[in-house]
Amino acid sequence: LGESLAAATAACARFGAAVGALDDLPDALQDDLAQVAQSGLLLGQLLQDVHFLTEDPDDAWVTWAEPGARGRLRILGATLLEAGGVLRENWLGSQLQPVLTSATLAVGEDFTHMLQELGLTRRRPPARTHVCPSPFDYHEQALVLTPGRFLAPDSPGFGAAVGEVLAELALATGRKTMGLFTSYRQLREAAAAVTAAGIMPPGEGNPGGRPVLLQQTSGGHAGALLETFRRMKQAVLLGTSSFWEGVDFPGEDLEILVVAKLPFLVPNDPWVEARCERMAAMGDNPFTDFMVRDAVLRLKQGFGRLIRRPTDHGVVIILDNRLHTKNYGTTFLAGLPVMPRGFGDNQDLLAKVTAFFQQH
Repeated sequence: LGESLAAATAACARFGAAVGALDDLPDALQDDLAQVAQSGLLLGQLLQDVHFLTEDPDDAWVTWAEPGARGRLRILGATLLEAGGVLRENWLGSQLQPVLTSATLAVGEDFTHMLQELGLTRRRPPARTHVCPSPFDYHEQALVLTPGRFLAPDSPGFGAAVGEVLAELALATGRKTMGLFTSYRQLREAAAAVTAAGIMPPGEGNPGGRPVLLQQTSGGHAGALLETFRRMKQAVLLGTSSFWEGVDFPGEDLEILVVAKLPFLVPNDPWVEARCERMAAMGDNPFTDFMVRDAVLRLKQGFGRLIRRPTDHGVVIILDNRLHTKNYGTTFLAGLPVMPRGFGDNQDLLAKVTAFFQQH
């Protein structure tokens, strides 16, 4: 492969030189020549990238390959194992005094995880941190509910059970509802259950006065889906990772948020796997020091889709029973702005949600 890349790179260089020598062409051909030259530059950059990816970069990088159909190579990828060093050298060094603000920088009041991610644990002078009080009265504005008993997230039928909860909430309350998932597989299972309850996608025979189902698809255009959701009076929106942050649904645009699973990173992702191996080699606990802390911040980001203004009210339902069955569940609970209340079966859930909205 190395010899082939070297030969291709040399041929690309000769091609570029030949194109550069064509400086006396008629004006009518100059645009075509410019496009040919641009194609040559892109090809040269592609060859450089392939060379970088296949020549085993240093330990600062993680590289991987993904097969496609019939065993053919589909993707070659590389990413920095830790971006903190680059950020510190170029943007967050001692010569600059940046101010970083976010609602999800800390786990509780502990900034350790984010300081490590940004490369600020070694900064001199050290970074100063501060947690400002929230402008929201979460105890008044939000109701957080978790089930006393529910299928475990890895159980068969979990996605369908989540879909049944979503459908019952939307049909009983008539309020706009969003379900957040960590995989497309469980999202599709939930969508099938929502459809079985009579909530259909737009244009598929959905009777008037009933919610409409909108679901994110792999490779689909999220922006258009979000705009459609905002326009609907009643709708159930199902989304994955890109919907956990950066989307804004104030007021009646979103009043019920259902979180299917705690948003842990995928453990066999090449970057996650390499990161955990690095931390273990350094004597750290990659699960508690990295995976749990990252998931706590992601859950806070998901929660933040609901309450956007001091006048907003809404309900968050977290269906992952690991909040109560695993030791690390207390870390997630401490990261929420309001302590959850329990509910029994779906009828008890509907009663509590209905009572909350009657009071608000």
